[in-house]
Amino acid sequence: MSSPLELGTETAVHVEEVVHVYGTGADAVTALGPISLDVPRGSFLVIVGASGSGKSTLLRLIAGFERPTAGVVRTAGALPVPGAGAGIVFQQPRLFPWKSVGGNVGLALRYAGVPREERARRVPELLERVGLHDVAHRRTWQLSGGQQQRVAIARALAGDNPLLLLDEPFAALDALTRERLQEDLRRVSEQTGRTSVFVTHSVEEAVFLGSRVVVLTSRPGQIALDLDVPLPRTGLEPDELRPSPSTRPCVPPSVMPYATPPDDHHRTGAHMSTPLAAKLTLRPLGPHFGAQIEGLDLATAADEELAAVRAALVQRKVLFFSGQTLDEDGQVTLGRRLGELTASHPVVGGVDEAHPEIYALDSADNGFADVWHTDVTFMPRPPLGSILRAVILPPTGGDTSWADSQLAYDSLAAPVRELADQLTAVHDGNREFGYYLAQRRGGKGSVWDGEVVTRLDPVEHPVVRVHPETGRKGLFVNPGFTSHVVGVSEAESRHILDLLYAHLTKPEHIIRHRWSLGDVAMWDNRSTSHYANRDYGTAHRVMHRITLRGDRPLGPSSPR
Repeated sequence: MSSPLELGTETAVHVEEVVHVYGTGADAVTALGPISLDVPRGSFLVIVGASGSGKSTLLRLIAGFERPTAGVVRTAGALPVPGAGAGIVFQQPRLFPWKSVGGNVGLALRYAGVPREERARRVPELLERVGLHDVAHRRTWQLSGGQQQRVAIARALAGDNPLLLLDEPFAALDALTRERLQEDLRRVSEQTGRTSVFVTHSVEEAVFLGSRVVVLTSRPGQIALDLDVPLPRTGLEPDELRPSPSTRPCVPPSVMPYATPPDDHHRTGAHMSTPLAAKLTLRPLGPHFGAQIEGLDLATAADEELAAVRAALVQRKVLFFSGQTLDEDGQVTLGRRLGELTASHPVVGGVDEAHPEIYALDSADNGFADVWHTDVTFMPRPPLGSILRAVILPPTGGDTSWADSQLAYDSLAAPVRELADQLTAVHDGNREFGYYLAQRRGGKGSVWDGEVVTRLDPVEHPVVRVHPETGRKGLFVNPGFTSHVVGVSEAESRHILDLLYAHLTKPEHIIRHRWSLGDVAMWDNRSTSHYANRDYGTAHRVMHRITLRGDRPLGPSSPR
């Protein structure tokens, strides 16, 4: 194992005796350390390890998103500051879907302090560098997954930061696209000479990209191997650089066993620490989740303000906005600025022909939601989030409550968390919507994920979902659509789900909202469940909801 260098001008990253612990007391988990290493300027370090080895934790410490429990991390000789001194590429591209490809890169340049005239020149240069010079005008949702990740790399390069941090950026891509992007990244690294720290599960990817490979043990992550890669960095074609048995590091099987990722009790705050978040006036509604956003008109909000809303949504999970003047057109426009809209519902049609995206919850048409549920989990790709607007309200009653599924998971006893981590559950929409699909829609529902819904086949999802943006775990079962747990008896399944439901809906996990006309609520469907009170008798209640397209839920043991 290489010993740390003396910290000097040739050291880009210095990590000294770092230990990082999540949680406290009996729930404390040591995710990393002790670990020490130095990364020389201009080098390409690749960190390899199994799930739970602390790879991403180490990267977040280097980025300044978290502070180590013990030890010191320095970049360029100083304590790291989030958003300063390093360009970061995450596992998901995290682009702004309402902006063009060029607009995403231009926004990064703007926040790097680049003048307008200079931005106009540099955006095409950066896109050319990642092979996207001909798509600058397109919206990001029109691109493939590989192209979106190239935009993310261009954005990370925009600030001229001397350090580039990459957290498994190609893990979700197919093999051919992954190899092309590996080649692009290696070329860009050679051209810019920036110091890079890259996290991956793949030894082959590590050898192809890195000038040096560090292999971490399973939790708590410590350095098991620290190897220089015996390949020239320039002058060879990509096929010549792909590792052969003679160049691939020999990694003992004992170094890389599978391990469950550490409990991410406190892996939030990176979003709200960005400059964008400072533009919002946010009043927390509880110690852990929920917030009222004050003084923001959603109909006229600037792109930067909506970017801050999107970041706050991930951290606070449920956001409320009062005094809004949105109509149907305005609600749809808002949704499109925040993400890609789905159809109103897989089974139920839109509110009218002009607004197929709006799902009307009308009490006069059995539009009730008086059961705890997470929206549309009976589909393979449930929505990312929902935006709900009050249209007609009863004089009293009709409140909505939300439960924080991540807080509920965190507060389970450790043995129950370990059990839940291993489980898969079936979600079935037939009980609620099967009759509606067959009788009222004639067996032909909406277009969902590119296909017309003609039947509701039950789907399986992990009982514990890992949030794709924060890495936090949360319970992903709900009484509305979860039918049973896979691989256990009916009685065992019933008792397991009853335990989880009762825990999820404990008062300390819940916030409740009393509606007024002009209110708009947004929630992260990946980390919450909700319930609408049906306590207003024959009074009329109408709510309009739109949903943002989501991804396939992944659990602690799902392949990344």
